[in-house]
Amino acid sequence: MRRVKKFRESRGRVRFLSDIERGHLLKATKASRDNRLYPLVVLAIPTGARQGELIRLRWRDLDWERGAAVLEETKNGERRSIPITGWQHSCSESADASAASRRI
Repeated sequence: MRRVKKFRESRGRVRFLSDIERGHLLKATKASRDNRLYPLVVLAIPTGARQGELIRLRWRDLDWERGAAVLEETKNGERRSIPITGWQHSCSESADASAASRRI
């Protein structure tokens, strides 16, 4: 049996939005007809949470006292939390208590 050399996969590109790009993105999501888009993007930018994790997030998963959002369903199946900063908190303050079971 021959030895087959395993090639290393590249680690991918790490890229962050510039301040201008971030401003354009936030402006566009705020203007969107989908009122869920802006809070999701506001959570995604600083936390790096995956799209699927954020889409499954419900208002009740946000723990304002601890300053964290609890992600129940993650890619590896383990529960984890992501920080909620003042910026994210202020964009989500308008959520009413009846929205607790609804997705963000």
